[in-house]
Formats: sequence, structure tokens, C-alpha cells
Amino acid sequence: MSFAKTKIEDFPAFGRRLMELAREKNIGSPLQLAEALYENCRDLIEPAQRRNKHGKIVKDRKHDIDAIRRRVQTHFDEENAYLVPSKYLYAYSRLFDCSLDYLYGVVPVRSCNLEIQDICEKMHMEEKAVLNFINEYDPDPEVFAPAKFWSDVLKSDLFSKVPYAWLGYSMEVLKFKDLEKKLAAIKKAEDVATDPMYRATMESRYDSLEKLRPRVRSDCEGAFKILADMLSEYIDTRAEEWVKSKHTDWEQNYYDNELKKIEYLEKVLKEGSEKR
Repeated sequence: MSFAKTKIEDFPAFGRRLMELAREKNIGSPLQLAEALYENCRDLIEPAQRRNKHGKIVKDRKHDIDAIRRRVQTHFDEENAYLVPSKYLYAYSRLFDCSLDYLYGVVPVRSCNLEIQDICEKMHMEEKAVLNFINEYDPDPEVFAPAKFWSDVLKSDLFSKVPYAWLGYSMEVLKFKDLEKKLAAIKKAEDVATDPMYRATMESRYDSLEKLRPRVRSDCEGAFKILADMLSEYIDTRAEEWVKSKHTDWEQNYYDNELKKIEYLEKVLKEGSEKR
């Protein structure tokens, strides 16, 4: 079974979670998952020891991985994690660095970090968004940090203005797309309409809707301009503020340096003239 060729919707709840985790780790089949478990979590899920006819313990990597694969294969068909042996759940938790609560379907947050789980719950934020803030932060004020940039955006009035402006634009796009579909539907229906009266009615409706197209398109473009201008103004303002904070006014220094260059050049030219 190749994960890449499999529809995740075809799996039950636990199977879907397991499939998502495996794909994110670039694990493409039950065999690859078994190999990853064998290499990283052997102490938890290693098959029972086998002995030869002389009573000596026989280690066979290929045999062990195949035994793990057969067990793993069945886990993708499980609806509930409670039906999966606990040692395998611990192994999945370690391999994919996720909490057991996530595997059991109790919480939507994968992280084992309780603080991250708490932040996600209280802030109603996706785990990835919280991790971005944590991972993209640098306490050094001289280092540009995306987390600081987004923190400044979120504390501004753009926090609500941008989403509502985006919603307004999206609604206008929806109206325009809907108009396009209505026009296309009338044109398509004309091919099967045989009654002259009905065809005349359809043509009249088409013409009426066609006349609406410029206004609807204009409304769409206007809503986009509102959103674009809002973002452009903020970006320009922030850029100016950043430049002022990082770039001290060295105009006089630059001017003095230019004067020194002129003075030096004149001196060199004068010395060259005197040598002649």
C-alpha cells in the first residue's frame, strides 16, 4: 500500500491520523513505517525473540521489520486508538513527536508541550501558528524576527480591518463568479431549448445579466483596492519607522566626507601641478 496513491478519506479516524503523521515524515508505505519504528523505537515494539534448534537467540532484522509491518498494516484500519496496542501508541508518539492525547483523538493539538496545548486552546489558534511565533522569535533587538513583525501587526487595528476587508473582497468575487456561472448556464441551456418564446426569454435574461457585469466587476475591483491600499499604507508606514530606527541621520557626516574627498583631490592635483 503506497500512501501517496491512497485517499486519506478512505481511512477510519485513527487510520487518518496515522496516515497524516506518516506523510509529514515522508514515510510512504507500511514497510517504511515499520523500518522507521524498528530504527527509532525498537525497545518498545521489537518482536519476541526467536531461537534456533540449538536454543540460541536468532536476530533477523528483515524478519523483525516484516513482523512490525504486519502489525502496522492493521492499525490503518482502526477507527479508535484504544484498539491499538499501547506499546505501538507510545512508539508512534515518540516517532512523530506527538502526544498520546492526540493519537487518542482527545485533543487536536499534536505537541506534547502542555503550555502549547494551553495557548492553542485559550487563543483559538492552530498549533502551527503558535509554533511559528515560538520558533521565529529572537530576543536580540538587532535581529529581525518574523514573530515580532506579526506581533506588531496583530496589536494594530489591522487585526480586524484586514479580515473584514478580505471578506468584503471575497464576497464581491463570489458575486462576480456567480454571475459568470449564470451567464454560462443560460448559454448552455440555449442549445437544448427549442421553443422560440422560451429562447427569446433566455436571450432577454442573458442581456440583462450581461449589463450587470461591468458594475459587478467594478465592485470587485473596488473591494480589492480597499484591501490593497490598507496593506500598502501599513507596509509603507512600518518601513519608514524601521528605516528611522536603524538609520541614524548621517547626512552631515556624509557631507563632511564629501568635502574631505574634494579637499584631498584638490591637494593631489595641486601637488601634481607643482611637480611639473
